[in-house]
Amino acid sequence: QTKLRVETIEHEIVMERKRHEETLANLKIKSQEVERSKATTIESIQEKKALVEGKKAQLSKVWNQCYKIRKAEGHYTPEEPQWGVDQVPSLDVSRIRLRVNAEEENLNSKKTEKDKLKGQVENAKARIQSYREEAAEKHEQATSICKNAERDRSTEILRKENIQKAIAEAE
Repeated sequence: QTKLRVETIEHEIVMERKRHEETLANLKIKSQEVERSKATTIESIQEKKALVEGKKAQLSKVWNQCYKIRKAEGHYTPEEPQWGVDQVPSLDVSRIRLRVNAEEENLNSKKTEKDKLKGQVENAKARIQSYREEAAEKHEQATSICKNAERDRSTEILRKENIQKAIAEAE
């Protein structure tokens, strides 16, 4: 019966170790997934920043063309605004105004998407932290189970020795 108890405890220790290893493996996989998603998010943000800079350059080029035409025709020629900082002055062409408004809406939607992705990254970091804490708790539990099993084994060995001595003395 004692042997059965020891085997049961040993089996529990083995199972707890397996669960602990599985938890650690899952945590590593999830951590890698989060790192990959962070990398793709950063790439996406960099691409979007480059796209915005390209649009600013394109606006500047169009502005210079309009500036040359206005100057050649003798119209008022305002200085080029700082794109994204100054408010764009009113030009005679409604098409340009519509284009600027569309790009502004596009930029706002990209900012919203960027904020959403930041929130997802923060949530992923929080999940990683909770998984790490859970893994640490599991590790502590496994360690305490191992210690208890060792203590039970030593107690069982002492009992067996006492029983053997009692039998020897009785004979």
